Amino acid sequence: MLDEILIFQDMELWRKLSDDQVISVELSDGEMAYCSIIGNMGRQYGIVAYLGDDGLYAYQSVVEGNDEVMKEMAFLQKSLTVLYGTTEDMEMEDFGLLSRHTFPPFKGNQFPIFRRMDPGYLPWPLTQSDVEKLIVILSQVNDVIVRSNENKVQIPDSSAKQWVGRQQANEDGEWTDTLMTPEPTERKHAPRLAVSETDLQRIKKSAQPYNGSVELGVFYIGMAIQGETAGEPPSFASIFAAMEINDGMNVFFKPGNGGMDAFYLQHTFLNMVEKIGLPQKVFLKNDKVSAYLSPLLKKLSVEIVHVPRLPYIEEMREQMEKDL
Repeated sequence: MLDEILIFQDMELWRKLSDDQVISVELSDGEMAYCSIIGNMGRQYGIVAYLGDDGLYAYQSVVEGNDEVMKEMAFLQKSLTVLYGTTEDMEMEDFGLLSRHTFPPFKGNQFPIFRRMDPGYLPWPLTQSDVEKLIVILSQVNDVIVRSNENKVQIPDSSAKQWVGRQQANEDGEWTDTLMTPEPTERKHAPRLAVSETDLQRIKKSAQPYNGSVELGVFYIGMAIQGETAGEPPSFASIFAAMEINDGMNVFFKPGNGGMDAFYLQHTFLNMVEKIGLPQKVFLKNDKVSAYLSPLLKKLSVEIVHVPRLPYIEEMREQMEKDL
C-alpha cells in the first residue's frame, strides 16, 4: 500500500483530475469503490474512495451541494481516505507508521493519513481488510492514470457525466476498463421486518392506543462516545425522539450511539410504543428512517406522513447542539 501511495503522490493526480472525475474500482467482494481525487482547489490533497451505495449517495450529495445531507455528512460517510496532513492532525497510529517507514515530506511538512469512515462512527485507522482494499484501489487508480498519460485510456471530462472504471475480467487477476454513467441515487434500504413475530404479536395485544400523532426524529449530534471494547472506534451520539404533533411535548427520548440500522430503529420504536402507546400517525422527514420503519409500521397499522420539516424535532436538536 505504501508503494502505491508514493506512486500516487509522485504523479500529483490532482493536477490532472478534478474531484468530480471519478474512477470506479470493483473490489473482490463485488463492492464498488468510487474514487475522487482531492486537491485541484489547492486546500487539501489525497483520495477518497466512497464505498458501495451509501458511499455513492454521499459523494453525489457532496457534488450536488445537497444542504440537508451535507449537514449530516460527517455522520453518514462510508469511505476509505488517504488525506495529507501535518503532525498536528495525526494520532499515535500515524506516528507509528511514520517511524517504521520513510515518507518524503509532501508540500513541506505533510504526510499521508489513512482512515476509514463508517456511518455513525468517527474516522478510525484502517483494518487489515481496509488495507487490502486500499491496495487494490490505489493500484487500479494509478494504472488508469499511467495509461491515460500514454493515451491508452481516456478519462471523460466532468461535463461528460461518465466515469471510467476498472473491474476484474477473470479469476486470473486480469483487469479491464469500463465506462459507466452514474444515475442519481437515493440511499438503498431494502425494507424488511427486523423484529420477531413473537414481539410483534405481543405489542399488538398489549399496546394501548396513543391519542394523537407524533413527529419522529432520529439524528446524530457531534458528541463522541468511546467504544466499549478495545479496537472499537468511538461513535457519534444518536437520538431517537418523538414529540406531540400539536404542542411539541417530548413524549419519548432515547439516546444511543453508532450505526442506525433496521434492527435498532424498529426495536426502539417498539420501546416507544410500550411507553406511550401506539400513535395514529408518525410524521417523518428522513428517508432512511422511513424505509427502515415502514415494514413495522405497516404491520402495526400506523400511518406514515412524509413532511419537509419537523419543527419541534429541529428546535430540540438545535438546542442540544448549542449545549454541547
